[in-house]
Amino acid sequence: MPDISFASAFPGWLEALLAVYLVVGSVLGIGFIVGVIILVVKVKRFVAHVSKQVDSVATKVTTTADHVTTTVNTLADRAQRIGETVETMVRRVAHKVDVTTDVLRDAIAGPVINVSSVATGIRRAIETWLERRRGHRRLEEDRPE
Repeated sequence: MPDISFASAFPGWLEALLAVYLVVGSVLGIGFIVGVIILVVKVKRFVAHVSKQVDSVATKVTTTADHVTTTVNTLADRAQRIGETVETMVRRVAHKVDVTTDVLRDAIAGPVINVSSVATGIRRAIETWLERRRGHRRLEEDRPE
């Protein structure tokens, strides 16, 4: 019987099929590698772009933070100076109140006390004079004629 197998009808078909498989596999592998390389390049560009934006934002944030720090320090210095000024003013006002109180006591209270004493003395003198006069009149009325 004659050999009518597929292998005898197509000699070398297995080698051809293996060659096609290797060529297709190699092309697919090369395509995959090229795709990965393209993807890596795009990711690298995207990371570089994002990095630039982050650097820009970081610079702005740093500038703003420096400005805020400077402003806070300036305000703290001003607040301290204002506090010192208020403290000085309060001391001056307290001193002036003390001086004014002393002046009022010396210039007004002393003379008022003196005037009050004189007025009291005059009132007592008048009361005494009136009492004596009344007493003298009674004596004259009680005298027999």
